[in-house]
Amino acid sequence: MANPSFETCPDFDGPAYANICDDIRRATGQTQEEVIVRLTQSWTDGHNERVDEWNQNREQEAAQQEAEAEKEKVEAEKKKPKMNGFDEASSVGDSIAPRPSQYAIQKLNNFDYVELGNDMGIPMGICGDTPTHTHQKPTPTCSTGDKYTASLTLLIGSHLREI
Repeated sequence: MANPSFETCPDFDGPAYANICDDIRRATGQTQEEVIVRLTQSWTDGHNERVDEWNQNREQEAAQQEAEAEKEKVEAEKKKPKMNGFDEASSVGDSIAPRPSQYAIQKLNNFDYVELGNDMGIPMGICGDTPTHTHQKPTPTCSTGDKYTASLTLLIGSHLREI
């Protein structure tokens, strides 16, 4: 349906409507001007109804589109990852806890032989034979206990030289 706001009132005084106007004038006994005024008024009333209906349909469509957009926004918000709360009073440590490599963890889980050294992610400055260390050379030990309980203990030097 086209927008009825752009419709123009027909010229009821023109030759296209002359026969209709003559029939109405003869049937009602009104003058030509009164018939044209009544036809124009009837067309205007119908036009206003069509424009109102058009506007209501556009408002309903706009409301429906807005509801769909809001629904899509809510769905997108559900899918979006949420951040945890931020605590301004918390502080971040200044050291990083050492983490063994995945290779070493897998070897330990399988109770395989693990040779400690530089390839396990332990810097040579910590376990190496450098004479500048002020601590004793660490003694790596590993105990597995009996077959029902397994425990692993790695003893590595706890003192590092200060830089």
